[in-house]
Amino acid sequence: MMNKIVKSQKSLLFQARMFSYNYRHANHPKVWLEVNKDGASAGKMVIELYESHSPALTENFVDLLTGQRSIVGTSFEKGLPGMGIQGGDLHECENWGANNARLSDENLELRHHKRGLVTMVNDGSHANGSQFMITFGEANYLNGYNNIIGEVVEGHSVLDQLEASCDRQGHVHGKWTIAGAGHHH
Repeated sequence: MMNKIVKSQKSLLFQARMFSYNYRHANHPKVWLEVNKDGASAGKMVIELYESHSPALTENFVDLLTGQRSIVGTSFEKGLPGMGIQGGDLHECENWGANNARLSDENLELRHHKRGLVTMVNDGSHANGSQFMITFGEANYLNGYNNIIGEVVEGHSVLDQLEASCDRQGHVHGKWTIAGAGHHH
């Protein structure tokens, strides 16, 4: 009997925590990424950008999708099942933003609490650029270090395919590229 009560309380706490971390808003912009595997379309992911939480970093991300210095054509090259996949590397581990600069941290309060969150990859404080990661699950180890800029709201099957291509050594099997991107209307 006591075990059932404890399990029930844990379940309620988990559910309450999940609802307390809703960063979405109807006015947030959305973008899309067309993802190819080995030259063939794997589908589109639509990402809601948390503009109200990290305006400069989301603007940088949009610029990287649609501007002259674009991550279209780059690959997803690192990934671990259950953790996430990394992309947006413009030139051999170069992590500079759309304007050839590093961007400051904006909001380290957001929690990496679920699958499909888009978070900036950095190599220290105030070192955000073009590289980003999409989580495959809860990633508490990133809390306080990486800036979450959005979440995948459509195209979860593409995210499933990406995760299935990753191995425990951090390799991504197949050539996964961002084939196209733009504003979602």
